[in-house]
Amino acid sequence: MVFKGPLVLVLATAGSLSPGRADLASIPPAEALARPGPIGRGSDAEAKAFIGTKPPPFPAIRWLDGEKRSLETLAGRVILIRSFTNACPFCVTSMPALETLHRNYGRRGLTVLGVYHPKPKQPVASDDVARFARSLGVTFPIGLDADWRLVEDWWLARTEGDWTSVTWILGRDGLIRYLHPGGEYHAEGGPDHARCRTDEHDIRRIIERLLAEPAPRRPT
Repeated sequence: MVFKGPLVLVLATAGSLSPGRADLASIPPAEALARPGPIGRGSDAEAKAFIGTKPPPFPAIRWLDGEKRSLETLAGRVILIRSFTNACPFCVTSMPALETLHRNYGRRGLTVLGVYHPKPKQPVASDDVARFARSLGVTFPIGLDADWRLVEDWWLARTEGDWTSVTWILGRDGLIRYLHPGGEYHAEGGPDHARCRTDEHDIRRIIERLLAEPAPRRPT
C-alpha cells in the first residue's frame, strides 16, 4: 500500500507544500482510527536484520526548536525515532501514542524524535510542519528532512522495503534494539486494528526493558 513511487507513505498525495500554505493536508485522527482493515504494515523479516547493529551516521536535520542533535549528544539515552509525513493515516494514529511515550518515559531516559519528510521531496516551511505537529498534540522534538536522508540511509537503501513510516529504537548502548518496519501503532481503534494495539504494547515493553539497562561507561 505504501510505495517509493508517487504514493510513498500515504493513501493520498501530500500535495504542494509551499511556504505560504496555511495547513498541511491530513486525515482526521478519528477517521484514521475508525477506518476498516486490512491495515497495512511493513515486513518484520526485513526489520530483524537490523536488530543489534550500529545505525548509520545521523543525517543533518533541521530541528524546529533550533537545537542541534546527534547520536553523540544523546549517548546514554534510549532513543526512539519515527519517520512521518502528513496525509498519512499510519502517522496520524501513531503520533499521539508517541506523545504518550514521551510524557511517560522522558524523565526516565527516553528521547522521542519525530522526523518529517515531505512527499514528494521538496522544501517545506517549518511553520507548516509545526502547526501539523501541534494539531496532533505533539510536544516532543520534530525535525525536517526534506531530502529523506534519514529514511533512505537508515532503511530504504538497505532493504527491499517500501514503507517510510518507520520507527527505530536505540538502546543506551547506541545499537538498534527494535525496528518497526512501517505502519501504525496505538492503543485504540476497532477490531481491524488489533495488530496496531499489539505493536504499541510491544514498543512500551521494549522501552521499559531498555530503560532498565545500565548506561555504558564512557571512556575516561
